[in-house]
Amino acid sequence: MADAPPTRRLDLEGVFNFRDIGGYSAASGGVIKRGRVFRADGLNRLTARDVERVRGLNLRTVIDLRSAHEVESHGKFPVEVHPVDFHHVPTGDVTRKRPELPDIADDADVLRYSYLRMLESSVDQLRTAFTLVAQQSTEPLVYHCTAGKDRTGVLTMLILGCLGVSRHDIASDYALTAETLEESRAVLKTLYPEIAQVGNDWGHQYMMASYDTMDRLIGDVLMKYGSVVDATLSLGVTTESIESLRDNLVV
Repeated sequence: MADAPPTRRLDLEGVFNFRDIGGYSAASGGVIKRGRVFRADGLNRLTARDVERVRGLNLRTVIDLRSAHEVESHGKFPVEVHPVDFHHVPTGDVTRKRPELPDIADDADVLRYSYLRMLESSVDQLRTAFTLVAQQSTEPLVYHCTAGKDRTGVLTMLILGCLGVSRHDIASDYALTAETLEESRAVLKTLYPEIAQVGNDWGHQYMMASYDTMDRLIGDVLMKYGSVVDATLSLGVTTESIESLRDNLVV
């Protein structure tokens, strides 16, 4: 089962959703290492105090999933003061366009259908990001997007699923983002007006992070591919990369 949320999230000033994905139980009977892989929202917003706090994590790799426009407009992780192996893997943010939904769909399905589209339209990017995590997770790393919810959430689902973390814990980890959405909404209004406008067009579902959304997404993945591992392999990720991920992170 998951650790208590307060021990998982890093307390920062400018970044609200920086947290450890370790500590979950794996199907093999092991546990995912703590302090090795982190997920986050926009690391371009780190304050000077935040950088010093993050420095204590001994990060060696940063994987930025935001678009080229987001990086050019808002900056990136401060590599000049905290040198890391920086990788920009611009992954399509399919949440910028509200999906067409069947009549029976409810709130939790709005993002679920967007995430399914992401798995189909961002194959190269998800493969690259997953492979980087598998290769670089011998030392601490972080991957992030703007809110740490959508692109980051889908990648986390693939990573935790391949590590043998339960469907319940993966959905619970995704839902932890809901605790940071009030701060994220305020940041979107002031720093990201173009994204805030997308949220206005969508309605309240755009800034949701519900357990049901991720739980249903995993159900779709299991129905279509058989397992999260098979879904990851369908992206072109190699068996060797998945084995390396497990060797690096499961104890």
